[in-house]
Amino acid sequence: MRKHLTALIVLSTTTAAIATAPTATAAAPNQIIVADQGTGDHLHGQRVSVLRQNAANWNSPSAEDWHWVPPATDPRWRGITDAKVRTQADKRRVVLVTAGAGRVAKIAWDTHEILWTSTVPAGDNAHSVELLPDGQIVVAGSAGHLRFFPAGAAQNSKPTSSEKLRGAHGVLYNDKRLWALGTTELKQYDIRKNSLAEAKPTIPVPGNGHDLALVHGTANHEMWLTNTRDVYRYDKYSGKPPQRVKGPHGGRKVKSAGNQPDGTIIQTRPHDTNTRGQCSKDFLTPTVNLFDADGGNARTKTKRGSCFYKARPVVWTYY
Repeated sequence: MRKHLTALIVLSTTTAAIATAPTATAAAPNQIIVADQGTGDHLHGQRVSVLRQNAANWNSPSAEDWHWVPPATDPRWRGITDAKVRTQADKRRVVLVTAGAGRVAKIAWDTHEILWTSTVPAGDNAHSVELLPDGQIVVAGSAGHLRFFPAGAAQNSKPTSSEKLRGAHGVLYNDKRLWALGTTELKQYDIRKNSLAEAKPTIPVPGNGHDLALVHGTANHEMWLTNTRDVYRYDKYSGKPPQRVKGPHGGRKVKSAGNQPDGTIIQTRPHDTNTRGQCSKDFLTPTVNLFDADGGNARTKTKRGSCFYKARPVVWTYY
């Protein structure tokens, strides 16, 4: 692994555009996977959907290429918080899902079968999940834990270990390490069998870190970071701290940020839309924001009856 350079403490600002040359394979046409909490109440309307990014009307059934609905009898599925696509070592495609009430699962893309599921304490408020290349799974809970499930874990097995990280909200595998975003810091971990080992340096970030995702199409596999204040990009090999994004795709309260390999930026930001009439929670939105790679050409996609928490590109390779 390339040497990680120590980041500066003071954050700086950049307007750098995303490289548009893809280094990952995207579905065609571009697709977006959404964590949809429906009405935001109980389990009604909750689902994970894959929508065609450029479909003319997201309210048409033809705009949805795939969906999965959690079991209606299990209240631990209330509040879907994250949905990611990944490819296992055996080449099988899977969807990872977490819910704030405690459930986490790995779903087969081809059959919609729950291949594996478990729970974390409801008080953890599971916010993000990652599948490591060796099959181990890590769940970030905003109460302050990274919980680690081994490869081949039995259904409903308990995690084998946990790491404390205040306000843990995001986890991402990137260049042979696990990265985790907490309230004020971005940490990196070496991956061991059934555990993690913290590596240095720890990267300071502004308060209330929220989302962590790959910047697709960059040579150094940069990362998106969001918090209550702004949106940032971080190149872990640059020796620079996370760089604040300027333009309409930056700003406050962005719940998720990512991009397609062709550069299109995907974002959920509840305060951009009037959610009161459709979504019962002010952190949800029926709208996904789209931008060109440089942050220009802002446009939106809205779906009636949906209340999105996060939206991510459907890209099957990761680093």
